[in-house]
Amino acid sequence: SVFVEVVEGKKKILMVAGSPHPDIKALREVVSKNPNYEFLLHIPGMEEQSSDAINPEKIDLVIFHQVPDVRGKTRIIFEQFLRSKTSIFLIVGSQTDLAFLSKQNASVMFESTPREYDEVLAATNPAFSQFSLTAETNEIIQDYPPVSVPFGKMKLPGNVMPILYQRIGSLTTQIPLLYLNIHDDRKTSVMLGEGLWRWKLNEFERFENSSAFDEVF
Repeated sequence: SVFVEVVEGKKKILMVAGSPHPDIKALREVVSKNPNYEFLLHIPGMEEQSSDAINPEKIDLVIFHQVPDVRGKTRIIFEQFLRSKTSIFLIVGSQTDLAFLSKQNASVMFESTPREYDEVLAATNPAFSQFSLTAETNEIIQDYPPVSVPFGKMKLPGNVMPILYQRIGSLTTQIPLLYLNIHDDRKTSVMLGEGLWRWKLNEFERFENSSAFDEVF
């Protein structure tokens, strides 16, 4: 007997970045483990995809790593996807153009442009219900190293669903670190810090695998 699994089409996941970053490799490895996903990377001037390949109508999820960037290299493609219905995962970092981003309808807005960054830890939100994390993963996350987040007052949509909160020392704040927003049939997720590669590396050093990191992302 021969069994054949037919996959009608792979989900296309596009990552757009203004420059190389170790976070990119960490997330690419997660995506590549799923045979039903196809990963595309677009870095203007370095590793580019054709205009047809990055057409929003052909992309199921776009990951913007520190995009739109402060040098403006990725602004056009960012605006192009923002006008579409493609799901978006925003990763904010020191190279993100926060002033421009705050003016867009992108589920993140700062009242004034942050000029400083804080180092914060992650804490899981037990009330998050879109998907569940294993008890082991919740425990591992508590010991992840800090990530760098912009320091400033934010305005968030009322229907934001935090996945992770920002934790300072032993104090878990009510400020989201990683959150999900669903509006007009579009899913948007925002990670307010860079340095995800440290999470993956830290977990691998402790357990020789990154199952918790993979489970979350």
